[in-house]
Amino acid sequence: DVLQESYMCEEEYKSALIGMQSTVVLQSMFCNRLSSQLATQEKRQKKKKKGQLNGDGLPRLLTSNKFYNRVIKHQREYKKKAAAQKTQKRER
Repeated sequence: DVLQESYMCEEEYKSALIGMQSTVVLQSMFCNRLSSQLATQEKRQKKKKKGQLNGDGLPRLLTSNKFYNRVIKHQREYKKKAAAQKTQKRER
């Protein structure tokens, strides 16, 4: 009688352990999915911010030669990109 109670208790522990393990597996799968979604979202946001000249959030002296040269370079790249897009539209 005591032996059967011991076996029943052991079976309960085993079923509880299996339930906990399956929960951990499902949570791990969910976390992996969320981390990949977060990485994709951060990548998209990073692409959107490429147009900013002062994207690091630090103050800048807007009249400095270094910043002025960055503005000129950015404008040139923007014009080149716009011209390339226009030629692609014409070719279609």
